[in-house]
Amino acid sequence: MTKTCGRVGFAVQRRRRRTKYFFRRLLMTFVTLVLVTFVVFGLMRLIPGDPAQLVGGEGQRSAEQLREIRRQLRLDKPWYTEYAHWTGRLLRGDLGRSFYTNKPVSQTLRQALPVSIELATMSMLIATAIAVPFGVISAMKQETWLDYALRFFSIASLSVPNFFLGVLLIALPA
Repeated sequence: MTKTCGRVGFAVQRRRRRTKYFFRRLLMTFVTLVLVTFVVFGLMRLIPGDPAQLVGGEGQRSAEQLREIRRQLRLDKPWYTEYAHWTGRLLRGDLGRSFYTNKPVSQTLRQALPVSIELATMSMLIATAIAVPFGVISAMKQETWLDYALRFFSIASLSVPNFFLGVLLIALPA
């Protein structure tokens, strides 16, 4: 009888620990998201240049036109009210408008998402198609020259920066 009670008590303790761990991680996720939004917002404010001139386009704008653009972008408000407004819009899913195209950012992301998902899926499939056979061969031929060669190739491939590899793959066939 005591064994069963001990097991049940242990299971309850484990469940409580898991629940506590889950909520601690959830809180840390929330804190991290708030910090990331704060850093991103701060970095956007620190970028050199005037967003009003960027939105205004090429050519000279009058001081009144720039003031109106700043008012529309809420750049005339203190940073903390602008952050609160920006965060509120972000939570509603309104990512704003692009300074370059003047289109909604969510529309631009929606257009780019299918291509990005396709690229990521193909990358994972190609990596898996190469990595699994290499791993199986290395496991079957442990401590042989083939094992060392495959390990060297794998580590060297992981060490090459992606931007360099991309340029190399574009330039080689040409």
